[in-house]
Amino acid sequence: MSDLPKRGGSLKAPARDGKKDGRRLYEEAVAYRNSGQQQQAIALFRQSADLDYVPAMVELGESFMNDGGAKPANYPEAKKWLLKAARAGDSSAMVDVGGMYFLGSGGPEDFSAAAEWFGKAAKKDNPAALYDLGTMYENGKGVPRLPVKAKELYRRAAGLGNQEARKRLSELGESFP
Repeated sequence: MSDLPKRGGSLKAPARDGKKDGRRLYEEAVAYRNSGQQQQAIALFRQSADLDYVPAMVELGESFMNDGGAKPANYPEAKKWLLKAARAGDSSAMVDVGGMYFLGSGGPEDFSAAAEWFGKAAKKDNPAALYDLGTMYENGKGVPRLPVKAKELYRRAAGLGNQEARKRLSELGESFP
């Protein structure tokens, strides 16, 4: 009798842990993706992302952006999920969003917006963002043309293991330890 709700009360489902459920769904989605079952993976990534699990947002966005050529990319859907992950602080999503703006994927090119997103990820020491932002400074796209700033960003990226940055420094006659 003690397990029944009191008069006027209600039975409640046990509380769910969205983060834990999101992680579990994400891990299942990765397993489906790795076995070549992309549609099932996307469905599970979406469920996980709906629970605010940021890695699933990134995977979902990248899935819509790069579906392996099976069908055309869905840039608006990709951008929606990548922006959500970027706004949640994920630096790889910030790089993806910057890349979409830089290339005009799903909309017009916007070099200023690209530089803004690469800059946010660069502040988190994302090597790809540092390299991409360096390229923008080297070429004056969306930011002033500042070769010294470009080299500084390339050095930081190279120090974090970015091989493209090492190569670019070499091409510019700069040595890197």
